[in-house]
Amino acid sequence: MFKQLEIIDIVTYEAFSIEFVKGVNIITSTDNSVGKSTILKSLYYVLGAEVKFGHRINPKNLLIILKFTFNNDEYTIMRNQNAYKVIEPNNIINSFHNNKAISKFLSELYGFKIEIEGTKKRIESAPPVFYYLPYYIDQMKGWQPDPENFERLGQFNKPKRDASLYFHLGILGDDYLSLINRKEELSNEKKDLNIKHEHTHNLLKIIEEEVTSFDISLNNSDELLLQKRTHLKKYQKYNFDANNIKQKLLEYKETLYQLNFTIKNIDKSVRNEESKKKLINETDLYIDCPNCEFEFNIPQNKLFKVNYNVEELQSHKVELLDKKSKLINEITKIEKELYIFSLQLNEIEQIQSGNSNSLESIMKFKGLESTKNKLLTKLKEYTVSIAEIEIDIKKITAKITKINKQKSQIDYKYSEFLEEYFSLFEITEIVIEDNNRKQFVPSKTFSSDGANQIKLNLARLYSLVSLINHYKNGVLFPIVIDSPKTGEQSFKNNKNTLDNLVHKIKLDNQTIIATIDFELSSNKRKFKLIKRSRRAKLIQNKKLKVIKLADREASLLNSSIFNESLQKYEEYIRIFTTDQ
Repeated sequence: MFKQLEIIDIVTYEAFSIEFVKGVNIITSTDNSVGKSTILKSLYYVLGAEVKFGHRINPKNLLIILKFTFNNDEYTIMRNQNAYKVIEPNNIINSFHNNKAISKFLSELYGFKIEIEGTKKRIESAPPVFYYLPYYIDQMKGWQPDPENFERLGQFNKPKRDASLYFHLGILGDDYLSLINRKEELSNEKKDLNIKHEHTHNLLKIIEEEVTSFDISLNNSDELLLQKRTHLKKYQKYNFDANNIKQKLLEYKETLYQLNFTIKNIDKSVRNEESKKKLINETDLYIDCPNCEFEFNIPQNKLFKVNYNVEELQSHKVELLDKKSKLINEITKIEKELYIFSLQLNEIEQIQSGNSNSLESIMKFKGLESTKNKLLTKLKEYTVSIAEIEIDIKKITAKITKINKQKSQIDYKYSEFLEEYFSLFEITEIVIEDNNRKQFVPSKTFSSDGANQIKLNLARLYSLVSLINHYKNGVLFPIVIDSPKTGEQSFKNNKNTLDNLVHKIKLDNQTIIATIDFELSSNKRKFKLIKRSRRAKLIQNKKLKVIKLADREASLLNSSIFNESLQKYEEYIRIFTTDQ
C-alpha cells in the first residue's frame, strides 16, 4: 500500500507531499494540467518503471520518495535518475545504481519473478513496470487499450509481453518461457536432423546403384600402383629434359630475332648512304687554294667517304647473315629433339591414362564401399538423435499442456469477471456468451470510441485485478487510474463511472484515481479527497544547486512545502547522497 509520496526539486528547493489512505483516494481539480498525472507517474517511476513525464517535467532534478507498506512492514524507496536507495523496516539502507539491480530487489520483495523474452530471443527478468501494468490505466492517446505512459515496452515481443499477466496468477514460473523456447529449439533441431536423414538416405540409394555397376578384380591394384609410380618417374625425367630444350630454343629464337633486327637496321643505313651519293653526284663544287692556286673538287672527297661506309655495312651484314644461317640450322635441330620428347611424353601419358582408369575404378569402388559404411553409421546416429529429441519434446509438451490447461481455467474465470464488469459499467456493445467466451482472455484488448473506451478499459482492469485477487497468488498492488472522465461522455455517464469506482467495486486493493471536478455524492465507502488547484502548478526548472548531483528531477509545487519540512528533506538528501 502507498502511504506517502514526496517529490523534491534539489535545485529549486521546492517540494510536494501527498498521503494516501488504505481505501479509495481521489486526486481532483477543476482544471487539467495541474499535475495529477505527474503524481501517478511518480508512484511508478520511483518503483523502477520508465515513464513519460511530458515536456513540462524534467525528471533529472527530482528526488522522489515513496513510503509504502508490504506485509505490514514499512519501506521507503528513493529515486533520482537510475540511482535508488531503499530503507528497509530494520532501517538498513540499500543502494542500487541501475534498474536491473532494483528490479531484482523488488522481485524478491514481491515474492515472484516475471520473465520475458527480450532482444535476440533471450529470456530475461522483466523490468519492474511489468509488475504494475495490470493495475494501471493512463490517459495518453485518448485512452488506447495499451498503456502509452511507459517507455521501452516495444522492445519486448507483444504475445510474450501479454503472457506476463499469468505470472501474477502464479501458474507461470521461472521455467515456463524456458520450456517454450526449448521446445522451439528442439523442434528446429529435429527438423534439421530429418532433412539430413533424408539427404543421407537418398545418397545411400545412389551409392548402392553405383556399387552394383562395378565388375572388376581388386587383386591387381598394387601392380598398377607400382607401374604408375615407374612411369611417373620416367615422365618427370623426360619432362625435365624437354623443359631444358624449350628454354634453349627460346634463347636461340631470341638471338635470331636480334640478328634480324640488326640486319634490318644495316639495310636501312645502306639506303641512307646511297641517298647521300645521289645528292653528291648532283653537286659540282670547286675551291682554289690561296697559296698554290690548286683547284679542289669538294664532292669527290665526300663521295669517297660514303662509299667506304657502304662497304663496311655490307661486310658486317654478310657476317650476320652467316650467323643467322647457322642459328636457323641449330633451331631446326632443337625443334626435332623437342618433338621426339613430346612423342615420348605422349606415349607415357597414354600408358598412365590406361592405368589410371583401371586404378580409378578400383579406388572408386573401394571409396564407395567406405563412404557407404560411413553413411550407414551416420544414418543410424540421426535416427537415434531424432528419437531422443521426440522423447524430450513429448515431456516438455506434457508440462506446457498442463500449464495451458490451468491457463484455460483461468481464462474462463476471467471471462466471468469481465461479464460482471460489463454489466456494472453498462457495456452493451460486446456480449459474452458460451459460444464466444473463449475469445475473452486477459491479453485481449478492446477498441471503441472515446466514451465507451473508458468503460471497456476499466472493465478489463478490474477483471484482471479481481482474477488475481481470486487466485490469491499475486501481490495486491494498488489500482491506479488516470482521468476516468472525458468530454465525450455525458455528464450522467461520467457520474456513473466515478460512482462505480468509488462506491460499487468491492476490492481490497488500495485505489488512487485522478480526475477533474470530483464531488462527494455519498458516504457509502470511506475514501480520501485530495484536491489540487491551479496555484499548485508544476515547478519550473531553475539553475540553483545546493548539492552537486548531476541533473536531479523536479515535479510539482512550491518552496513553502519544502521549507515546512526542511529538516526532513535535508535528511532525505543526505541519505541519498551518502555512500552506504
